[in-house]
Amino acid sequence: MERVKNSDIIVGEPILWDVYDDKGELLLQKGYVIESATQVKTLVDRGLFHIETLMDSGSAEQVKPTISPFEILVGVQKYLSCLFNGLNTELTNNVDIKILNLCKTIQEACEKDTDASLSVIFLKKSYPYTIRHPVHIAIVCEIISKHLKWKKEDRLSLLAAALTANIAMINLQEKLFSQKEPLSAEQRQHIYEHPQRGVEILRKAGVTNNLWLDAVFYHHEAIDGSGYPSGLKASAIPIRSRILAVGDHYCAGVSNREYRTALSPTEAMREIYLNSGKRVESEIVNMCVRLIGIYPPGSFVRLVNDEIAVVTQRGSKAHTPVVHSIVRANGTLFLTPERRDCTHEEFAVKELIISDKDKLDINFHQLWGYSDMLVGK
Repeated sequence: MERVKNSDIIVGEPILWDVYDDKGELLLQKGYVIESATQVKTLVDRGLFHIETLMDSGSAEQVKPTISPFEILVGVQKYLSCLFNGLNTELTNNVDIKILNLCKTIQEACEKDTDASLSVIFLKKSYPYTIRHPVHIAIVCEIISKHLKWKKEDRLSLLAAALTANIAMINLQEKLFSQKEPLSAEQRQHIYEHPQRGVEILRKAGVTNNLWLDAVFYHHEAIDGSGYPSGLKASAIPIRSRILAVGDHYCAGVSNREYRTALSPTEAMREIYLNSGKRVESEIVNMCVRLIGIYPPGSFVRLVNDEIAVVTQRGSKAHTPVVHSIVRANGTLFLTPERRDCTHEEFAVKELIISDKDKLDINFHQLWGYSDMLVGK
């Protein structure tokens, strides 16, 4: 680790490395744009650090600590929260660039380890729903659009729409997350108007990408024409909005609410499948089922031998994921998670379970083979 110096930072330019505090906690992602000289002084005064490039003797190969997708994506949520909080301040400068940089970071995490990135939807709940939900949708959208063989840069507008689709109803969405009573007439109207308001907010913040803006505007249209705000049908709905709708339905389904517990991954898939051809497009739903699977990474399962395991990798077939057992059949914890191949009969999956992971001392970084020296559990 090397201490940040004044000469390392140029106001208005993205930083060239990840920045940590003296305990090794990631604070700023590579690509974050420093807005003022005051921010530079604050960084230097706090004695923050960035990862120093290490060189093997006689080798030009760069070596640096491995940062897990978990920490990359937590960093995205942290910065997205700051960005949303600053929408009505000077932080609205270069919003499009800042959001697109976050999208590139999400792509980086998914490219590093798609399975670990998917698991964040189920395992990492450190930020409010209004922050983590759009990041989760963006992960699903990245996986689907990459499968469609879209170019990396063409996928960015879809991910940007995923991060900002509900930008006009953040406060209401957070309230609805814990609201038990029916929607009021005012709330219904706010929900109906949020796609248009979202586009207005983004335009005011300087976003001019029409693929991004259209995806936000039409993300609540339905295949059968029953959606809003324009009542478009089928292929008249932009493809980015159709993908976004599937990701939104799935990620919302597997999230807890005050008025209901989270659906299991299987139940969430079943729910969007039942809406296939009505609210959402059948082809994209089928693709989502194949790519995410019925036992997605991050879900908990009970094996035939009664061990409890965490799915860590999608298998070649939907029913045969790779898992790591964390609890023995007798209820005691494994000291080190045991990798199990579910193609073997004794380790076949018996059922999905809802596990209270917060009561289990599980190092999720270790499950996917990442060091927790910098990032903790």
